Amino acid sequence: MRPGGQLSLTRGGQTSAELEFTAGAATAAGSYSVPVEFTADGRTVSELVRVRVHPRTAGTDLALTATASASGDLSADFMSANVNDGDPGTRWASPAIDNSWVQLQLARPATLGKVVLHWAAAYGAQYLVQTSADGVHWTTAASVLDGQGGDETVYLDTPDVSYVRMQGSSRRPPTGTR
Repeated sequence: MRPGGQLSLTRGGQTSAELEFTAGAATAAGSYSVPVEFTADGRTVSELVRVRVHPRTAGTDLALTATASASGDLSADFMSANVNDGDPGTRWASPAIDNSWVQLQLARPATLGKVVLHWAAAYGAQYLVQTSADGVHWTTAASVLDGQGGDETVYLDTPDVSYVRMQGSSRRPPTGTR
């Protein structure tokens, strides 16, 4: 629903409306409280809606020029090098343990605005996206507690990243491989 839009509702009925928010190009990444008002029968209801603005992301896929490594590979067919080979028909799979990780050493330090994960049938139900300048000291940039599988985008706003890692916590299904 766009500002000034109208929605009809019968007395005592319920409905829902999709709201669209657009941030200007100069808007800094962060969380904002946006006032929203609904008026029905002369009565106005006001609420604050929490909106998250993500940093702009564009340019080349940094993963394609990175060097991949992992805590372990399921087999020679599912090596860590598959995570960034550009071939959607290949993938990395870990041994069936929850704390598996895969990481990329970027070709040069960069600011990361998002990480896109393409999961197979088994996926991370809970995992961390961690970043590092040196590959030794890690900072958790995002915690995912309700992974859904498929293609998942995790938004970040992390400068000076040389390494990025998906650190698994638990998997779905529990016996599956990533």
